[in-house]
Amino acid sequence: MLGGFGSEIRKLRLQAGLTLRGLARRLEVSAAHLSDIERDHRRPSDTLLERIVSELRDEGAEAPVLLLLLTGLDEVTRHWVTTTPGVRALLHRCIRTGLPPADLIAILDEACPADPERN
Repeated sequence: MLGGFGSEIRKLRLQAGLTLRGLARRLEVSAAHLSDIERDHRRPSDTLLERIVSELRDEGAEAPVLLLLLTGLDEVTRHWVTTTPGVRALLHRCIRTGLPPADLIAILDEACPADPERN
């Protein structure tokens, strides 16, 4: 079972044989910034997440899996949740299903493809 986002990044970094400073240097961020991410005190930007996946891909890093481990809301999602009527009700309904988030995402992908041209 996977831990949180930060612990998964740390696990993958250690599997790759990289120090915190070594990976931070490759990612072009400070060691303190990466440490905050690994301790789940900060969430990476989408751009940084892409760089993390790229650097740790050989260790099994995959963006969809890591995204499911992220907690907290990014700025766009936070705005959507706080300004769109019905979002809280939608989220509560999802919670009541008892299904894992990955299963709910698969159901939504099937019902509402991101690319409307696919139908």
